[in-house]
Amino acid sequence: MAETVFKRDESAAPPWPDAGRYFVVKTHGFVPWVIRMATRSSFDHAGIVLEDGAIVEAEPGGVRLGHLSEYCGCRIAVNSGEEITAQQRAAVVAAARATIGIHYDDLAIADDGLETLGVHWQWLAKRAAGNGELICSALVARAGRAAGLDWACGQPDFEQVTPAMLARRAGMQPWRYPE
Repeated sequence: MAETVFKRDESAAPPWPDAGRYFVVKTHGFVPWVIRMATRSSFDHAGIVLEDGAIVEAEPGGVRLGHLSEYCGCRIAVNSGEEITAQQRAAVVAAARATIGIHYDDLAIADDGLETLGVHWQWLAKRAAGNGELICSALVARAGRAAGLDWACGQPDFEQVTPAMLARRAGMQPWRYPE
């Protein structure tokens, strides 16, 4: 008797963004609202797309593996209009995967918040820059650098990159979870 092999119906699968792209998203809640107000942006979070909608993102609690479907109903944009080679996208994916488990950088969030209020504490910025921890947008900038892409948005330290800066880069296009 022949063994039955089930294959995924590709026509039914959502058209996920290409692996190696980054996304920005407008999430719900008070803290995301504060981030959007402080950065004058429609977006408050960022991450890297892997394959089939899997993502890597930095959240309080650390860098984790997730899925883009977790943001169903949220406003999302992807840098799908930016020219990136297949090799660069593979390098971004590898770099993003390598960050899974790294601690979340609470100091960088505090520093970014103070910066938006006009308070510049060099000691806090130095401490955040050297602690090896990540916020969401720093993860994106770091993964881009691994592929030779300039996703640092002109900032000298990755910790200073915000989702707003990433959203303002050329090549950002809206993406919607299929309903």
